[in-house]
Amino acid sequence: MALFEIALVTGLLPMLVYAAALWWLDHWEREPLKLVAAVFLWGAVPAVLTAIISSTLLERALSVSVIHNPATMVAATYWLVAPLTEELSKGAALLFLYLWFRREIDSLFDGVLYGAAIGFGFAAVENVLYFIGFGGSGTLELTLLIFLRSVAFGLNHAFFTSLTGLGFAFARFQRRPVWKVAAPLIGLALAMFFHGLHNYLVISGLPGLVLSFLVTWFGIFWVFVLLMMSLRHQGQLLQKHLEQEVELDVITAAQARTACSLRHRLFLGLLAGRPSAEFSRNDRRLDQLCAKLALKKHQLAKAGNLSGEFHEILTLRQEVAALSRDHRLRTDTA
Repeated sequence: MALFEIALVTGLLPMLVYAAALWWLDHWEREPLKLVAAVFLWGAVPAVLTAIISSTLLERALSVSVIHNPATMVAATYWLVAPLTEELSKGAALLFLYLWFRREIDSLFDGVLYGAAIGFGFAAVENVLYFIGFGGSGTLELTLLIFLRSVAFGLNHAFFTSLTGLGFAFARFQRRPVWKVAAPLIGLALAMFFHGLHNYLVISGLPGLVLSFLVTWFGIFWVFVLLMMSLRHQGQLLQKHLEQEVELDVITAAQARTACSLRHRLFLGLLAGRPSAEFSRNDRRLDQLCAKLALKKHQLAKAGNLSGEFHEILTLRQEVAALSRDHRLRTDTA
């Protein structure tokens, strides 16, 4: 297999798998796959190009006006220039998402998902470039580099940008203007900090490499804990808000129970891909819209009608009611 093919497979495939696994994990109300793919591509192409151009310009500006020592300039590139330019390039997609598609950000999980997807796209292309550039160093060295960048530190870029995504998701549910501005900036600052810390440690030798691994995975662990807490909270919101829909006769009590059942959702997810499983796909659609309705009601209660949530709730309620009636008819005639 040619070097380019090896670099493409080992650089791109793991990032696609990681992104798909994270998207699948959001079992209550999965984000539009096209939108997730779009931000992944942003990370892979525009963010990489923007980071390369801006980092080159910033390095030249610093070397001319501030830093004249070559060794100091190399260090500054790792712990200052790269984190600053790369996280801003990736964060630009989150800003666009927040301004134009904020309705899709229904929870903290969504902020992490979109941020991580951008990071996975960025890492995929960066890995391919690194592997191609390192290909002449020998098979053992290339294998070690692939393991480090695609496995041991394979989640790094996703972790960094997920912190920015968390900031935007937190801002989504705030009424006070100060937090709507401060939260994304805090998330971006944390992303730059952990990115810079990682870069500083990995150029400090083997002890620094090990310490960076421990620090990064410690951060990833707590983001994962936060994701699990977010999913649990979403499940509780479903139970609370769907009870109200039962009282309004939008759905039945049985439909509300199944919509809040993780086992039921996973079962439908397995069946939905079969050609003969139209019944299961319709049930899955009902479950997805029930979750969307519950989360929109939560947004309205928490942050107010900032993005037309009230109108969207009415529209979703009509769709859910129609699917519920269709489900009852199919069940009665089955």
